[in-house]
Amino acid sequence: MKHTACYHLPGLFEFYELYRLFLPLFREHREYFYDWCEIGSIYGAPPDCIWGGGRVEAGEHSPAEVLALTQEYGISARLTFSNSLLRPEHLSDRKCNAVCQQFAQRGTVQNGVIVHSELLLNYLQQHYPELYLVSSTTKVLTEFAQLRRELERGGQVFYLHNRVETIDLTASRIQKLLGPEVRVVVGHGKMGEQELSA
Repeated sequence: MKHTACYHLPGLFEFYELYRLFLPLFREHREYFYDWCEIGSIYGAPPDCIWGGGRVEAGEHSPAEVLALTQEYGISARLTFSNSLLRPEHLSDRKCNAVCQQFAQRGTVQNGVIVHSELLLNYLQQHYPELYLVSSTTKVLTEFAQLRRELERGGQVFYLHNRVETIDLTASRIQKLLGPEVRVVVGHGKMGEQELSA
């Protein structure tokens, strides 16, 4: 069984010129790259987008240009909306909604959104079901109920444990709490490549 590593690259808008040169090279000269590497997505937020959470994105290219490039190469474009301070009145932002409408139109691959706010997550599910949603890696869950909700909506949860000696015991406890329908796996720096890929 061959394993593939999917890389998710930053700078969807700000590195447009770089990707315009790199993607043809990646497609036409696969011999320059490991055969187990693929590009899973390119992510970022358009400039001046309130849902982006204050990310300083640059770039002079429109969402339509960015989408044309990613679709040409069969790569998913992911909007990054990590503003945790959104209020209901922000959901009507015309610019953010216009970008979502463009990204929701199906091309060669499905596009998505990396989202932090529960409020925005619910809004996107309701208004743009064509987009797949990924929980922001900046989200910190501090209550078991939050973890349950994340799993129920189809999300992934990563639990960080700081002692290799007790990691298996902790994983066993987590498995008991979550039940058999949830897959719990362990990985740490003392494991060999074979163990990690199993």
